[in-house]
This record gives sequence, structure tokens and C-alpha cells, in this order.
Amino acid sequence: LVKANINDQFSNAIIITILISLFSIMLIYFVITKPLSKISKGIEKISHGVLDYQIDITSKDELGQMALQFNSMSGKLKNAYEEIQTWTATLNQRVNDTNRKACITW
Repeated sequence: LVKANINDQFSNAIIITILISLFSIMLIYFVITKPLSKISKGIEKISHGVLDYQIDITSKDELGQMALQFNSMSGKLKNAYEEIQTWTATLNQRVNDTNRKACITW
């Protein structure tokens, strides 16, 4: 009777340990791994020139804050790139205008 009780307790402890382990793995996946993979995907998108990519993470923890900062950064990168494009077009137009005027005066 005592041995059967010990075996039952041991079996219950193993089952509880397995359940806690599975719960921990799921918790780590949804709270840490999945948001990190979204951030990683965002970094990859930015590196390929998709400067307006936004990460969809709504959590309020550190990973959520990181996603908010990433989204802010990507918006600023897009604005800076567009500003550089505008300045480049303006500068090219001015150079072309100056070259035309120089050709006319020669």
C-alpha cells in the first residue's frame, strides 16, 4: 500500500513537471520568441529597403516598447530618405539649369 502510494505520487510529480514544462515553453514562445521574431522580420524588411514597415506588437512590456521605438525609427528613416530624394532632385535640377545657362553664355 505504501509502495503504491509512493508510485502514484511519483507519477503525479512527473505529470505535473511535464505540464509545467509545456506551459513554460508556450509562455516563452508567445511572450518572448514570437515578438522577437516579429522584430527580427522588421529589421530584415528595413535592410531590404522597406522603410515604412511597422511591427504589430501591442504589449506594454520591454518588447512592446522596442517595437514602438522600431516603428518610430522606420518612420524617421522613410522621411529622411524621402527628404534626401527631394534634395537630390532639386540639386540635379539646379545643376542642369546652371549647365544650360553656361552653354548659352558660351
